[in-house]
Amino acid sequence: MWDPLALGPALAVCATIVWVLALASCGAKQPAAAKCVVDAQCGSYLCMNGTCLPRGMDRTVAVEILPRTDSTSARTGIPDVAFGPGQIALAADDRVIIEGTVTNAPNAHVVVLVANPIPGQPDLQFETDLAKFKFQIGVGRRLMHSMATIWLIPNVGSQLQPPVPFMTMLDSTLSFAFPAAAEMTVVRGVLHDSLDGPASAFQVRAFVDNNVVSNVASTDDSGMFQVLIAPGAVPAADPNTMVTIDFTPASADSGPRFRTLPFPLAAAAANTAKVRTFRMPASLTPAPLRFVVQSADPAPARVADVTMRFRTEIPADDGVAIYEREARTNRVGEVEALLIPGTAANPRTYQIAILPPPDSPYGARCIPDDVVANVGNDTQPQYSATFSLQPKVILKGTILSSGSSPAATVSVMATQVPSDSECRDIGAGASSPVSSTTLRNGTYAMLVDPGTYRLDIDPPMGSDVPRLTEEADDAVMVSTDPITTHDVILPGGEVIEGDVKDMDAMPLGSASVKIFQVLCRAESCGGPARVPPALWAQTRTDMLGHFRAVLPAP
Repeated sequence: MWDPLALGPALAVCATIVWVLALASCGAKQPAAAKCVVDAQCGSYLCMNGTCLPRGMDRTVAVEILPRTDSTSARTGIPDVAFGPGQIALAADDRVIIEGTVTNAPNAHVVVLVANPIPGQPDLQFETDLAKFKFQIGVGRRLMHSMATIWLIPNVGSQLQPPVPFMTMLDSTLSFAFPAAAEMTVVRGVLHDSLDGPASAFQVRAFVDNNVVSNVASTDDSGMFQVLIAPGAVPAADPNTMVTIDFTPASADSGPRFRTLPFPLAAAAANTAKVRTFRMPASLTPAPLRFVVQSADPAPARVADVTMRFRTEIPADDGVAIYEREARTNRVGEVEALLIPGTAANPRTYQIAILPPPDSPYGARCIPDDVVANVGNDTQPQYSATFSLQPKVILKGTILSSGSSPAATVSVMATQVPSDSECRDIGAGASSPVSSTTLRNGTYAMLVDPGTYRLDIDPPMGSDVPRLTEEADDAVMVSTDPITTHDVILPGGEVIEGDVKDMDAMPLGSASVKIFQVLCRAESCGGPARVPPALWAQTRTDMLGHFRAVLPAP
């Protein structure tokens, strides 16, 4: 029996993938002979990749057209396109330029947000920079006279001013005035250390619902600070609006950052409001601690280039101190990090995320409660713990058409569904997406971490099978077993076709065309409960602006 471990721990799993695919190819059924070459051989059907498929009838879909970057046409969303027995004609928006002026503004980045014409899709976002109080944004003509939010986000050198939103109807020229100091909401306070002394040189920001709403200020020598919030950045005159203040030290090596508990913005911003004093909890000085990362093989091998993230929280009466560090293992699998220790009587607990690079054969690991009681010093870092990484597992299978023929050269992408991991706050909730391409016999294989995955199956352009996404109840569960097999039979398909032209009725060649099924209804088309549309197909127009796509049959 062939033993892949004989190749060494770092190559064993990769070699197993090759072995799995080789076995799957033995005696594999070859693709069926072509049944058509041209449409004329298919009667009322259409010829796609040698297969006669029915024409899509009475289908209403949403279509997004994305022209080439050098095109004079603009990204265009059409929410309700009805496909019938013939070809459909689609017109892409032409690009129009909006010229804006913001008087008295600092140097800033400009972000324009406008509702997407396709229900359930995120807002369209356009970005540029303010230069000498002016900016230009190119948008599709159909977006003109739509309501939009324009954010001015001051550049790094201008962060004494807060981000400012303007609600407006899009027009060819726009004019705004940056709000004066008297129009700003002011929140003042004092930050003290655990001994009640002033905590100076901390950067200060205000947050509402985890969104930055203030400028970047600093605590002075007395610990005092003042942040500004622009009109419209938070719900106006809402007594229920809660704000938190985040304090970040000038250097992470000096200690933790501090975030207050939420408190009512209206009361804090009133002219008669008492200046709030916040007190950080006591903690020891960060010091070096060394860790080792190795494989979980019988003969462990040190693992290099692994990112380790550390996080601990220290509660206080009016907030929490948060200490986070990140470091990477060296070529001998060791990593050194400055950590705040605990004591023998009161040890400190850290969340630790261990994240190998995407091409590593080893899986990520979360340690939710690693205890740190002692550390070393500048001349002799102390060794703390050795962590072992399990190898990734193989997700493999066969993709077949509805007629049980192998679906070759199909892209299969596995995207891990974020879990409720206790290390999610430090980036261990989900791994990076992994993709593979099916072979001639329809087989695929990839290395993944155990978990739950959404599977996106994308045929190449001109294929005779439709696209498919398996998610929610159809998501793929990958266990810790060395191999998980997941076969897919794609639904039957039918063909829709059309022509895309620009506003001058000229063919729009090499434009990307995406076709969606709208799933949301009224209140679920936006906001936190937004239900995104399902991507049914994606293709590209030829040089004459013509396209065909295969949709899943109803």
